Amino acid sequence: MRFGDLRIGVRLQLSNAALLLLTLSLAGVSIKRLDDLSRSMREAVEHRQQTLARSQSVNMNAEIAARKLLVLIGAPREGRVAAYKAIDEANRRLDEAVAMLRLANVAERVHTVFPVVEERLRAFRADYANTVDLIEADDLLAARRAIGGRTEASLTALVEALGRYNEAEQAELDHNAVALQELVARDRQIVLALCTAALVLGLTLSALVARGIVRPLALTKTSAQRIAAGHYEHRLDDRARDEVGALSRSLNQLAQAVADREAARVDAAETEALTRLPGRTRFLREGQALLHQRDQQGSMALLICLDVDRLKSINAVLGFEAGDALLKVLASRLRDACDQQSVLGRLSGGALVALLPIEADHDVSPRISRLQADLEHSLDWRGHTLDVAVTLGAAMFPADCADPAAQGSGIDLLLQRAEAAMYEAKRAKVRCMRFDPRWERARESHLSLLSALRVAVEQDHLRQFLQPKVDAVSGALVGAEALVRWQHPTRGFISPGEFIPFAEQTGRIRDLTRWMLRRAIRNLAHLPALQAPGCYLAVNISTLDLLDTDLPAWLATQLEAGGVDPSRLQLEVTESGLLASGNGPVKVLTALRAVGVTLALDDFGTGQSSLAYLQRLPVQELKIDRSFVSNVDHDTRRQNLLNAIVDLGHSLGLTVTAEGVETVGELQVLRRCGVDLIQGYLISEPINEDDFAGQSVLA
Repeated sequence: MRFGDLRIGVRLQLSNAALLLLTLSLAGVSIKRLDDLSRSMREAVEHRQQTLARSQSVNMNAEIAARKLLVLIGAPREGRVAAYKAIDEANRRLDEAVAMLRLANVAERVHTVFPVVEERLRAFRADYANTVDLIEADDLLAARRAIGGRTEASLTALVEALGRYNEAEQAELDHNAVALQELVARDRQIVLALCTAALVLGLTLSALVARGIVRPLALTKTSAQRIAAGHYEHRLDDRARDEVGALSRSLNQLAQAVADREAARVDAAETEALTRLPGRTRFLREGQALLHQRDQQGSMALLICLDVDRLKSINAVLGFEAGDALLKVLASRLRDACDQQSVLGRLSGGALVALLPIEADHDVSPRISRLQADLEHSLDWRGHTLDVAVTLGAAMFPADCADPAAQGSGIDLLLQRAEAAMYEAKRAKVRCMRFDPRWERARESHLSLLSALRVAVEQDHLRQFLQPKVDAVSGALVGAEALVRWQHPTRGFISPGEFIPFAEQTGRIRDLTRWMLRRAIRNLAHLPALQAPGCYLAVNISTLDLLDTDLPAWLATQLEAGGVDPSRLQLEVTESGLLASGNGPVKVLTALRAVGVTLALDDFGTGQSSLAYLQRLPVQELKIDRSFVSNVDHDTRRQNLLNAIVDLGHSLGLTVTAEGVETVGELQVLRRCGVDLIQGYLISEPINEDDFAGQSVLA
């Protein structure tokens, strides 16, 4: 096992133990060397002291023995015994001292000097013995001469030899002292080297431990930051067996847990809860991936956008549970009808989408038919049979994504066009439609038209044309209908049938209506032709205007500011629009009537209103649609129907107006039926407000 594989705690303990052991070893070596040096110094001093003492003992005992000779000379024979004992004791001590010196002579320089001492000692003893012999022979004179001569000379030579011996010993001591100093210097270097080695080893161990901790921790920190930044797929190196490895494994587990929860959260966010189909975001991502794959393969794909018909009615009648059950079953059928390569999704409400791989253009219609057949099976829900019907819109890849001028690209553009096809199919009340590029051009034209219409309203570029309304019998002018005209600066004349429906779809019709009302009030106040008593001006208003609860108060303010009698302004509303809008418009009509304006029901006969409904409307005039007037003089049955409509209007106390009158024959029939007012090209085409004089062309 490598050192780096050990746990951090173990590495720290081993490092500390190694450093402690090295420190103790260094201290032990230093103490041992100091003890050795101290012992060597002590031994050297003791040796020197012993040597000096023994040398002095030799010298002293030799002198004692020499002095005893003088005692022997002066003492009688019987008195010499004590002196001989002293001499023997001195010689014995002298022998012991010499013997000890002989044993201590180890050093070479001392060992070479000591034989001289022994030789001089032998010479001294020989001369000493000769002197003793002379004394014992009672030759005292010769003995004295010997003591003063040879014996004293040999003693002096012995003392000199002992001096040289002491000098040699001192020299050896000095030599040993120098050696000890060198040894101390060497030990100092050794200790310094050991300290340096300990420092290097300590730094090395610290670096190894730090590297084994700091670097992995730094990598762990960097990896943790990447994980925190959302890179949940990133993994740390967790092969280490130490605490950093354990931390890395924990962080990897945490990253995996967060990744799993994030994936679950994203799945929940991108998957529609009811149908378990992908939501818009996920569908677009997966759909784009499939389109890229099909593009790489040079193949095609079909995007179908489908909407559940009558879903709002099912929710309103049976509750949202029924609608939810229908959507769940429809989503399940859609999954079963599509293969694994297809991408499915739910956009909103009852709108589902399916992106299907196909191989040829001729496969489109059969594929759509099969899908619609697979989906449209009735559903039994809590005893109710739900009829399942869907409207489909289809767009092809790459054919319907090839327009370089189109806004968007890929799956976004394809989805836009499939949705446009679905909405067009709903508008046309057909089961399925495929995207037509001409719609895109029309849509772009409408968008341009919308912007231009806003400018036209704001900058007063529109014009108001007036079409006279006359008495059917006398031909006298009783009023006019105000019609809007738009002369575009670059596109020329734009038909009202083109921009008015578009304005209604976009909500711009309210601005247009208010412009027409302001203009009509101005014309009522200033046009001479409209100043005759009882003469009024009619303006068409949209059903969207009848949902504007602020309209009555605004109109009252405008009439008051223009100084116009409210009864001179008539508002025309269509029968079909009123029926499609519920009870809300009736309340606004009542409020408008309270302002003082008159009301007319336009295009009567095209809707399905009942007599009870007509009675509820606060209208004063009924306008028969042109479809009942055109060529009525050639159809007896239509004349009878027209007569019945006129009678119905009169029975309700309403003034009956026929619009779209173009021939004299039509006029004659209308007169016979009792129509009150006439309007149409037979009387006059719409006239510019500046040119309106109110002439009648009736005979």
